[in-house]
Amino acid sequence: MPDRGHKPGSADVTTDRRLALSLWFAVVAADALFLWMFLSVARLEAAPQFVADWRHGMAGNSPIYMPGFFALAAAVWYWTRAQSTPHLLVQGLLALAAGTVVAWLAAPIGEVAATAAFEKTFRGSVASTPSSVWHAGLVGAYTAACWTVFVVASKKALVLRTFRPFAVVPLPYIALVFARPWSVNGLLSVWGARAGDGDPIALGSFVAIPVLTTIFVKTAKRTPVT
Repeated sequence: MPDRGHKPGSADVTTDRRLALSLWFAVVAADALFLWMFLSVARLEAAPQFVADWRHGMAGNSPIYMPGFFALAAAVWYWTRAQSTPHLLVQGLLALAAGTVVAWLAAPIGEVAATAAFEKTFRGSVASTPSSVWHAGLVGAYTAACWTVFVVASKKALVLRTFRPFAVVPLPYIALVFARPWSVNGLLSVWGARAGDGDPIALGSFVAIPVLTTIFVKTAKRTPVT
């Protein structure tokens, strides 16, 4: 007697759902790392240069520069797959919310490490500003959302072979300019100076960009994307 509960291809559907869930959790973890880098130094806003270095992994706190950006790019790239834009929007917001909770719970650990690193480097203490925590969290979450939009647009543009997905990218970034002081030039100058001095982390981070980009492009499959 045939098993009416079994449908042809159900095993494949189950496997695909498990893969989709795993990739979604990868995005949650990447969002958590991204936000954690922000929240760990939220109370040290009185030392803006140190805060900027820490958030980008340039304060001796990461084996690679821009760890949150690299992690989120990889997770979002493979999570995007053949999902529709509305589905990506809903699931992306849920992932960001979950990642924010994880980052918030882990923030005290990062705060202790960041404060100790600051006092050791500058041989002094810095005033804590609790009111900056909410601001840092909101700015960090919005920055992560903007980066996610860019990565999703890049994946869709590559698969569909059209630049149309990039039409939505400038909109969130325009608002980001006003929400967060734009310091790309300062970031790149520090990165370039350290790479010029032969710093292995700076050089490795620089090389990682074209390497990962090549991997992303080569592993992108021509699957239906909406």
